[in-house]
Amino acid sequence: MRNSRTNGIEHIEEKVKKGIRLNREDGIALFKFNDILKIGKLANFVRTKLHGEKTYFVINRHINYSNICVNGCAFCAYGKVKDDADAFVLSSDDVAEKLSEPTAKSVTEVHIVGGCHPELPLKYYEDVIKAVRTAKPDCTIKAYTAVEVAHIAQIENLSIEDVLSRFKTAGLDMMPGGGAEIFAEPVRSKICPKKLSGNGWLNVVKTAHKMGIKTNATMLFGHLESLEDRVDHLLA
Repeated sequence: MRNSRTNGIEHIEEKVKKGIRLNREDGIALFKFNDILKIGKLANFVRTKLHGEKTYFVINRHINYSNICVNGCAFCAYGKVKDDADAFVLSSDDVAEKLSEPTAKSVTEVHIVGGCHPELPLKYYEDVIKAVRTAKPDCTIKAYTAVEVAHIAQIENLSIEDVLSRFKTAGLDMMPGGGAEIFAEPVRSKICPKKLSGNGWLNVVKTAHKMGIKTNATMLFGHLESLEDRVDHLLA
């Protein structure tokens, strides 16, 4: 009799070693599989096949320009309304000043995100990027999630492409992956009903990719979502 801990995983191991892309059922099986060392070994096989023994790092400086947000997501302890005592908005000079601190000397990537502010104009976001580019001309600028971009486009009555084009001209290199949360709409409607939809998030990112802007994607898990929701998110 086969060990129950390995039951159902051998075909996945074979596919990984042959370079065959895993499907939805494989993903669900991996989430149900409890031998994390075996999964890690398979992941490392793929990593070394792609990159050999090299490992890549960035020295990242994370800057939140504001915590004022209209979305009020159920899981968020960060967002504030405009009149809260601890609500804040940094100026572009404030952001640049953070990059002049001694701890920022070796930074290679600047990560800029904030809440969906109800009033800040597009020019504010451009000025922040320009200030970072001036302060750290050789750094990668990773700024503004798909949710923020869609929010800014709505405020300014512009297309997603128009907003991203102006950000790219200002110095944007790539976008962070925040706001993706979980794409399953039944869950999303409970945890972040005011936030950009999952399809909306994906459409912003597709537009960015067409324009040569690289992106990340996050996944918020361990709340109301199912294993199937997780796999569908990764596939999307």
